[in-house]
Amino acid sequence: MRVLQSALSSIFGGGADGALSVLSFHRIPVTKSPHMQQEFDLEEFERILDVLEEECRVLPLDEALDALSRGVLPDRAVALTLDDGYADWREGVVPALYQRGLPATFFIACGQLSGQLLWYERFRTAISVSDNLDALKRVFGDLKVDDVWKLPAHDRPFALERVIKYVPSTQREEILAALEALVGVPQPEQSVFLSEADVRAFASMGFSIGAHTFTHPILSRCQLSEARDEIAGSKEYLEGVIKGKVSGFAYPNGKPLQDFDASHVELVRQAGYRYAVSTERGVATRHSARFAIPRFGPWSSGKVSLLRHLAMNRFEKGGANAGAYGEALRESAEPVLSEPSVAAHVARAVTSAPTVSVVIPVYNCFDLLGEAIDSVLAQQPLPMEIIVVNDGSSDGDYQEFARRYPLVRVIDKPNSGVSASRNLAVREARGDLIAFLDADDVWLPGKLAAQLKAFEDRPDAGVVFGRFEKWFADSAGNFKPWREFGAVPDDAGIEPERSGWLFGKLMMGLLVGMNTAVVRRDLLLASGGFDEKRKIGEDYELWLRLSRETPMLSIRNVVALYRMRAGSAMHGLRDKNELAALLEEIRERWGLEGPHFSGVTDSAFRKRLAQVHFEHGYNHVWRGARRVAHQSFVAALGNAPRNSRARLYAVLTRTPLTTAMIRWVARRS
Repeated sequence: MRVLQSALSSIFGGGADGALSVLSFHRIPVTKSPHMQQEFDLEEFERILDVLEEECRVLPLDEALDALSRGVLPDRAVALTLDDGYADWREGVVPALYQRGLPATFFIACGQLSGQLLWYERFRTAISVSDNLDALKRVFGDLKVDDVWKLPAHDRPFALERVIKYVPSTQREEILAALEALVGVPQPEQSVFLSEADVRAFASMGFSIGAHTFTHPILSRCQLSEARDEIAGSKEYLEGVIKGKVSGFAYPNGKPLQDFDASHVELVRQAGYRYAVSTERGVATRHSARFAIPRFGPWSSGKVSLLRHLAMNRFEKGGANAGAYGEALRESAEPVLSEPSVAAHVARAVTSAPTVSVVIPVYNCFDLLGEAIDSVLAQQPLPMEIIVVNDGSSDGDYQEFARRYPLVRVIDKPNSGVSASRNLAVREARGDLIAFLDADDVWLPGKLAAQLKAFEDRPDAGVVFGRFEKWFADSAGNFKPWREFGAVPDDAGIEPERSGWLFGKLMMGLLVGMNTAVVRRDLLLASGGFDEKRKIGEDYELWLRLSRETPMLSIRNVVALYRMRAGSAMHGLRDKNELAALLEEIRERWGLEGPHFSGVTDSAFRKRLAQVHFEHGYNHVWRGARRVAHQSFVAALGNAPRNSRARLYAVLTRTPLTTAMIRWVARRS
């Protein structure tokens, strides 16, 4: 025993370099269900307790965190937590802990205490008596879970549960109702769960009580108002039950940046909790984020294997989140018990990377959307969420993308245009930064990293964009795979000629590609967002507006691909010269002077207008719209009377014959 303890002490040292292992458990039945083989039964749980009592120092979680923050944590420190709130605890777990004098924290999903059954227990009850595989496939048919049916029968329930936890609550309820109707079983009896009296009894016995929301939702799939009610409401409710303070919170499912993000960390802090636990593997140190304490579930109850797992977890580098979410998730500088100075720094409680929401409006682009999302998921670091706004499409069920990709949230709405879709997404977004992408375009790897670096270097900037490349199909109609275009280099810098206060340069033709831009959300909201009455040039008008409020920076490299296809906006050609009209409108609204000497002279502006009119006319020559072309060339002359080329084309487009001659000569030149 002394050899083992010495080895453990060398791994789990105390003091300033202390490491706390927080173990996580759920239901501990007396007898294991054949359909949930992953859970421990009471006999296995007691074996784990015996090992921990003999070889480790089991501490109350809140006391352990206090000791950790003060640099006085003892070696071999372990804390025990149990989530949800099962009646099994009353007869098995609590007596086992109490008899050994071991502390634990119970995180209660408290909706059940007032009679609100949790969805996953309804699922487990129904699935446990189902043996009709074909009927089950029909119930889950829309979720595309074909691989699940290839698993051994005892593994399917767990796999199916992992899938449906991420579907929208209304769809999950439909699945549960269909499943219950299929197997002909009632919802589980309330006795499956604890009562308020049980929770009060646990607290009176000296066990800690923490909150685990009301209904156990995936917080990242909730509106922030719902998440706030779940987080703050469960604390208030439980404090009323135990007549004492509830200081700890456990995130449902608990994967950082997948199941919760920085906005939920802030809600936890605002609600008055002192700490929160996640399911990110690893140990807590004095440098761990106090609102994202790591936990892990042991895999075995055998002494040697349990201690080996504890040691392996000590050196865990993030488990499933390694790489995808970055080392910053586990190396936050936010001390365990320090108060964040301002709300803007709350993101560091989960990750040091800035929080980015990606906004993708879509209308009848089902077949290409997956490629756009894949290009977002190729970024390092990942964004906190991808908001897809389905603007009344009729070519598929866009909620499928939310089921397929954990970071995707799909908002369905009636058709009202791309500006309304983007504005809705910005209002719903939780990130500090908004990154725009259209459903048929893609980002190149490295785009977000380069732009986040630019924001870090220039915190005064409100917009960071980059260059884009037109993406053409070959003669067979196929597009070159976007990954073959390479990546934005790590040393991509800011392009000075296209950066700064850009009002004048934008007026003179500088192009900010919509799919390249990342904008501070508060700036977008303060500006009023996109003009929903404007059907053409809504993005250009927004950039002109923002250029009067903030410096804008351009990455020097190509960061996105603009797919050239029949439905692309760049292919559109209308009789009205919308760009010229917008430029005239901007001059009328603000004049030609810009902030920080970023304006444009009258002569330069008139030359720009002449160019816009001439290009409009030239494009209409090829379209065969002679009258529109002629009017455009005349307008060009009005702004640049000495422009001999505009004068020549104005003369040649007076009649259909001379217009045809222009096209004939151009084809042969």
